[in-house]
Amino acid sequence: MIQQVDDFRAEAAEIHQLLGRLRDDEWSLGTQFKAWTIDDIVRHLHMGDTMALASASDPAQFAALRADIQAERDKGLSRIEETRQRLNGLGGPALLRRWHETAERLCDALAAKPADARLKWAGPDMGVRMFTTARQMETWSHAQAIYDVLGLERPAPSPRLRNIAEIGVRTFGWAYRNRGLPVPAVMPSVRLDTPFGETWEWKASESHAVEGDAVAFCQVVTQTRNVADTSLSVRGEAARHWMSIVQCFAGQPETPPAPGTRYRSRKASPMNAISPFRIAVDDDVLEDLRTRLRRTRWPEAELVSDWSQGIPLQWVQEVCRYWAEAYDWRKREALLNRFPQFTTHIDGLDIHFVHARSPHAGAMPLLITHGWPGSIVEFHKVIEPLVDPVKHGGNAADAFHVICPSLPGFGFSSKPTTTGWGVDRIARAWTVLMARLGYARYGAQGGDWGSAVTTAIGGLDAAHCAGIHITLAMSTRPNVVGEPTPEEARALRGIKHYADWDSGYSKQQATRPQTVGYGLTDSPAGQVAWILEKFWAWTDCDGHTENILGRDELLDNVMLYWVTATAASSARLYWESLGPDKRTVHKVGVPTGVAVFPKEIVTPVRRWMEGNFTNIQHWSEMPKGGHFAAFEQPALFIDDVRKFFRTLR
Repeated sequence: MIQQVDDFRAEAAEIHQLLGRLRDDEWSLGTQFKAWTIDDIVRHLHMGDTMALASASDPAQFAALRADIQAERDKGLSRIEETRQRLNGLGGPALLRRWHETAERLCDALAAKPADARLKWAGPDMGVRMFTTARQMETWSHAQAIYDVLGLERPAPSPRLRNIAEIGVRTFGWAYRNRGLPVPAVMPSVRLDTPFGETWEWKASESHAVEGDAVAFCQVVTQTRNVADTSLSVRGEAARHWMSIVQCFAGQPETPPAPGTRYRSRKASPMNAISPFRIAVDDDVLEDLRTRLRRTRWPEAELVSDWSQGIPLQWVQEVCRYWAEAYDWRKREALLNRFPQFTTHIDGLDIHFVHARSPHAGAMPLLITHGWPGSIVEFHKVIEPLVDPVKHGGNAADAFHVICPSLPGFGFSSKPTTTGWGVDRIARAWTVLMARLGYARYGAQGGDWGSAVTTAIGGLDAAHCAGIHITLAMSTRPNVVGEPTPEEARALRGIKHYADWDSGYSKQQATRPQTVGYGLTDSPAGQVAWILEKFWAWTDCDGHTENILGRDELLDNVMLYWVTATAASSARLYWESLGPDKRTVHKVGVPTGVAVFPKEIVTPVRRWMEGNFTNIQHWSEMPKGGHFAAFEQPALFIDDVRKFFRTLR
């Protein structure tokens, strides 16, 4: 019995040492375990060991604690939501210290138990040896998820790995019963090769077998690897089915199986898997970018002293020199990676999204959607204050869980390979995403194409969408009766200016997106000019974009188009959505909030909107700001979003 306790203690010590080296910003990184952050994993392990300690030392306390947790779960809280609420305000190093103390007390309590003792847990009572090894297995598997999200190589395994492999084999029947499935009559054989030169065998059916690397087997049975991402040989239907059951949270395979792998099916991985994601651009992509920038063939300068012929040569050259010689993508990449990011497969595409969960109980899920030529970068100044208002001078009652997806064909989401990905299809995909994340009620916000998608969500998912907040009314048309009001006159001026001077890009992308894609995908100077012209035209910047937005953050946004080569795929959203019969005009009856920023392309007019938006409950005229509201005026944006959704909580 002492050996099992020592193994568990050593497993906990290894992960304590790893976590002790984390930077403050790394605790909030998302992992593959149901979109939990590293903080969440430690909370989960701490609560598990707290429960185990109660079981080992005070069964009455264990029963009371389990009943209390179940009561919270019966209220609709998920397991991690209940744990967050129970450990509210405890995270990072303080949480790690608390867990370390609990784990040590648990090890002492288990070591004092006789070998034949039985302990209560979620299911039938367990022998103390199995109980201790189960705690080791959970610690080992969660450590693997943390190593993965940090991109670190795990240290060489110790012989205690045998405990993980053995419990993976011994819980064959439990894996089925736990999922409400009948236990197969055939138990596959297992033969594993270890890094220590040993071979471990559990013999059963010779025609159904799992063979190969012991570490890989342990990763599969602890749901941190898809079997197709390993070199394991899986022979026979019973073995294939078992592996598909135990890997259920592992996600889609990321790499082809090694040559000779007999089990190659991807069907074992659930299509609704949520996988952690970190931005990691290859060095050769960055070097290619610098080479292209330095070799740019420039046109002659414009023949006017203003922007009437387009973005001035001098500024584009200045930005490109900075991009090639001074811009530090690795630093900017790390800043973007402070947000927990994930991918999930919806309607044939892998959708990339930020999912930043609030530490505050009662936080409201908020889905925010960008447009063109924007990206998730637009929201980099508002996500954290929305998620944790207390840290930013606000009230915990205004907290949000923020979900910020990249549009299909933009950034790190997949590029559609068939036509049909217009606004409504994206809106439906977003409703699937919110349901998959477990949010039965949520708010939605958007600008540019994001406002169109958000409007469609309000029309299509009123059963779950509590309300929408938009900054642009793309679905409305002028409806002037008599002399225009001042608001109508302002909007009409915007419409005329857009038609006369600003809409060429839209016509091109709506009619020939493929054609424009060649030049923009090949030339970083062309890509940056195409995008930055719109940031000059559509921001409230007093004549120069860098009066309101920093050069680094402007280039961060451009980088999400360049490194993903999404110039053409992002432009196709116009082809899919503009023109006769390409979009549905939705009647939106959910509560609607509108923020009117004075330098918006076309400022919303309430009377024009009321025919389609039948429940406008909030209308605000902003003192400054333009098309990229969250990017330009984060404080005004945050305040207005809070005010509107405060009424819907």
